[in-house]
Amino acid sequence: MHIAPFEKVALPENWFDLVIGNVPFGNYPAADAGPKPYARFRIHNYFFGRALDLVRPGGLVCFITSTGTMEARDDAVREYVASQAELLGAIRLPRGAFAGLASTDVQTDMLFLRKRHPGEAVSGAWMERVLVPDGLRHPRCPHKYLQINAWYASNPAFCIGQVTQESNGYEEVPTVMFEGDLEPALAERIALLPSGVYTPAKPVVLASVRAAVPAEPGARPGSFRVHHGRVHRVEGAELVDLHDSLNATQRARIAGMCAIRDHARALLDAQLAQDGDEGLAQLRAMLGGTYDRYVSRHGCLSTRANALAFRRDPDYPLLLSLEHYAEESDTARKAALFTQRTLRRVSAPTAVAEPTEALAASVQWRGRVDPGYMARLLSAPQEEVLAALSEAGQIFLDPADDAWKTADDYLSGNVKARLKQAALSGPALRRNVEALERVQPEDLPPASIEPRLGAVWIPAGDVEAFIHDVLELKDCKVSYSAEAGAWSVTYPNGARGTTSRWPRNGARRG
Repeated sequence: MHIAPFEKVALPENWFDLVIGNVPFGNYPAADAGPKPYARFRIHNYFFGRALDLVRPGGLVCFITSTGTMEARDDAVREYVASQAELLGAIRLPRGAFAGLASTDVQTDMLFLRKRHPGEAVSGAWMERVLVPDGLRHPRCPHKYLQINAWYASNPAFCIGQVTQESNGYEEVPTVMFEGDLEPALAERIALLPSGVYTPAKPVVLASVRAAVPAEPGARPGSFRVHHGRVHRVEGAELVDLHDSLNATQRARIAGMCAIRDHARALLDAQLAQDGDEGLAQLRAMLGGTYDRYVSRHGCLSTRANALAFRRDPDYPLLLSLEHYAEESDTARKAALFTQRTLRRVSAPTAVAEPTEALAASVQWRGRVDPGYMARLLSAPQEEVLAALSEAGQIFLDPADDAWKTADDYLSGNVKARLKQAALSGPALRRNVEALERVQPEDLPPASIEPRLGAVWIPAGDVEAFIHDVLELKDCKVSYSAEAGAWSVTYPNGARGTTSRWPRNGARRG
């Protein structure tokens, strides 16, 4: 089972026997940038195009859809659907059919389609709109020139009700009204639909069942892989075979970009693994040759067609970085990786010339001020190194843990408490006191401090006491969850409401 947008879920085409559903209605397209002719249809019509791609020839598509599919003045959607499928039947539901279920008066159609077999004749009798026949027009409707889809004009029994003209909130449109019991009326129309139109697919005997293929260690989830000449995608710890769901051009594009990606990764890894340039020229030649052959056949990596084929691979940004693409001319210039070294391995220094360099190396490679490490880098006694850095104001001895700290670390945070501690430690920490005095913040007068209800630094007990005293809710309970960043206030049922919550910023949610 898939829970995903219809336009994004990967499903095999020409495979399913039936697609059935109540499609979304709306005057907006699906989020599909693909090259399919239905990609820019409105959302309800998009579902028809995508569904007809998924069902096999002879398969069925049964949708509840907006009447716009059958009644739109532009017949482009109907022409496309008719080129792919035969309309087996349609049932026009009256206005208000879904009022009790979905609180909407929208008019809908139930459409039943069968995908054509190759070479099957195309019939488009339902693509046009004609005048509503007299027998189908409501007797109290004064308008004689209302139009309806030609299929309903030829098959009025499938229209549950009679046609009048009503406002849909935007304009006056032909509307089917029905005053009887909808459920038996719908059952009667369903009984009129043709039978025997579905032919089961011939069973296919598989020569063998492919065993699960484990993904190589370190393979990135969602990335494409070519295994034994077939295109796969990494899902979890396995390779999922996608080969048969892709056409030949898609396979060629994906396989070619997989090869470029693998050569680029190999070259980057080699640059990081060694200080010298041994073997890099050969790896560059392999990358350049693979890239040139691909571009000569499929175009630049940044083109739309290549993006559509490979954009779901997490390494596609790496491929884009291999070329400088000019969209106006549809040309690309190779990046520096093809001709020169772009990465170098970062190694810890073995010697430095200045105490400040030793301090920077200590912070980078030890994560702290390490006197022994700095002394080895400078080939000097620890006392001399510490004295030089201390006099320069680069480090300070913290009496709280008797450890050396960088100036940035020691002169930030609760500097008031540190000043008191340094002053009590005697004249040996005179530099500490002087430096801390220079960074002391100005004290705020009480009138400048405005605590906000919900501030995380106010204890929950103080908030609870405030509510007890001001609101006189003695049974009120207040708690704060640091993990969720939320306050919880519970008070008696006699008070207004039962529970309130404040998020971290103090704004109240009811």
